[in-house]
Amino acid sequence: MAGAVVLVVMSIGALIYYVHYVSTSLQIGEIAADMATDLRGAIERLYPADERPTGAELAHIPEAPPDAGEIPAEEPGYVQRIDYDAIAEAAGTRNAVVWIRREPGAFVVGGAPLALVHPPGACDAELIEAVRHASIIGRDRTLWQDPEFAVKQLVEVALRALSPGINEPFTAVTCIDRLTEGLACAATAPPPRTSWLDTAGHPRVFAQPQPFATLLHAAFDPIRIFAGTNPAIYARLFDAIVELVLVSIREDDRAQLRHQADVIRRTAEASLADPDDRAYVESRYAHSMRQFGGQAASTRK
Repeated sequence: MAGAVVLVVMSIGALIYYVHYVSTSLQIGEIAADMATDLRGAIERLYPADERPTGAELAHIPEAPPDAGEIPAEEPGYVQRIDYDAIAEAAGTRNAVVWIRREPGAFVVGGAPLALVHPPGACDAELIEAVRHASIIGRDRTLWQDPEFAVKQLVEVALRALSPGINEPFTAVTCIDRLTEGLACAATAPPPRTSWLDTAGHPRVFAQPQPFATLLHAAFDPIRIFAGTNPAIYARLFDAIVELVLVSIREDDRAQLRHQADVIRRTAEASLADPDDRAYVESRYAHSMRQFGGQAASTRK
């Protein structure tokens, strides 16, 4: 009897905990926070702090020669993950250079070039197999090396919240805040690697990872376009830009943020009919411009 009573009490406690956990995890704030955690993880894998690129890796990626050999994809799907080190090792044994043409997150059709190899004579069956084995292609996008996918997940929630059928602007504001959290990680991290070396120190693999500008446009452009006549969304976007400017460590990224602020302002001017709404958004824009050390442009009549 005592054991049965103890089990009943434990079962009731477990049920209460389960109900509390489910009700909490279904809140939009928790969902957005989980997505932001995934976004930060993807950015940290793309911008590893312990692999700061050398000066050579930061240089412009050379173009592949016209006679470079092609390594076609075997099947259609999304590139989920690439082992660049394994490709560099395989290319080094053949004194070849490989250009990755489909980065993680990209969709590739069967037979399309997955990578280019020079000299073309080094593109033998073994190297083709090595590159294909190091490039995982699947039916869906994943978060491992694809932070843009995590960005688009948060953006999708924000766009649904802004749709007329749902109309939950506070949910969209929450998503903007979490997007800012993830973009801040990219703005403060070292630039992503663009080249991988073999054991002898020679560059063997060139790739073009997702830069900060790509993530910024993926995060803010759709929300800006669908913000409509809601001045709070434009104002929050300006506030997010201010936060990112304060932590950004690269002038190129700051220039992208400045451009994004100007575009948001133009969209707001075209969408907001009420003078008070326009004045409010204009004040937030002016505040963001002060963070760049410049003056806001005069409002168009």
